[in-house]
Amino acid sequence: MTTITRDDIHLVVAIFLGSLIAVQAWDVSDVEPMQQVWGAEPTGIESVTGIAENLYTTWAMPFEVLSVLLLVALVGGLALALREEEGGIV
Repeated sequence: MTTITRDDIHLVVAIFLGSLIAVQAWDVSDVEPMQQVWGAEPTGIESVTGIAENLYTTWAMPFEVLSVLLLVALVGGLALALREEEGGIV
């Protein structure tokens, strides 16, 4: 009976990742520049206004929830990193 070694697993992962990169490179090779697809240059005023409107209406609450989640993750990571072994402070 043959055993699977670590080198065999590395080979399979390397082949998978290499084929994935090749497929992605082939997929984006025929992408046209956005100016050819959309036509004219963007003016900037409408896009900035649209971003501000979306940010302060649609995405305000998810942005705040995500910021609190990241803050909690940061504090939790610090607490785990600074934890003492066997009867420590934290």
